[in-house]
Amino acid sequence: MSCYETESGFIRLRPSSIRALRERLHTIFSDGLAHDQHLLAQLLERTRSTPAKHRREMVLEALYSESHAGLQLRMADPCEATERLFVRRDSNALRRAPRKESLPARGDLVLSRDEAVLVLSRSEGGLRWRVEENNRSVERARSWWAAQQLFRVLETHPFHRTEGGVIWYSNEYTRDEPGPQMATISNWYGPLGLIQFENGSDMPPARLPRGFEKRYEKVMRSRRSGIGWRRRY
Repeated sequence: MSCYETESGFIRLRPSSIRALRERLHTIFSDGLAHDQHLLAQLLERTRSTPAKHRREMVLEALYSESHAGLQLRMADPCEATERLFVRRDSNALRRAPRKESLPARGDLVLSRDEAVLVLSRSEGGLRWRVEENNRSVERARSWWAAQQLFRVLETHPFHRTEGGVIWYSNEYTRDEPGPQMATISNWYGPLGLIQFENGSDMPPARLPRGFEKRYEKVMRSRRSGIGWRRRY
């Protein structure tokens, strides 16, 4: 069954948290790129014995086929990864080794795949997640290895009381339902995210209510123990 869906959100972060998250994610994503590079090097050697006119077809079939479980890429899109093996886009000539991909050591961290994009930016003051509307686009985005690592890191990040936010989800069916609430919250993070979650608001408050930090700690203890915590994924 088709489902046109979209997801977006912003997690407000202090500069120190942005630096810490960037370092963690840079290490994880660099390992993912190295994993892809190793798989592509293996695939490149297997492809050399394939007739030139069938090489691209063979590579794409191997990267897309579920029967080739050992060739599952972590970071790269199969079509983009295929181009790393060939000298030119319009050529069937193979490289000596797959073209390497790397992440910048400094500046904003920007990654994208299909309809999904994540941006960790000091100038924006946080992390932005966006999945453009398409048929099962959120499902694909959430199955992306890099996105899974991102949300796993966010689950363990020690959020400051001035940090946090929510991820909003909507699809063609929720928009057709009666009532004003056309989007639901997929995930919330930090004190600001909890307030948005409880109030159903897309804007974080300017400040926390008095005594809210104790309540936040209580909720987080319940969340870590698996009590009273719900989310879509």
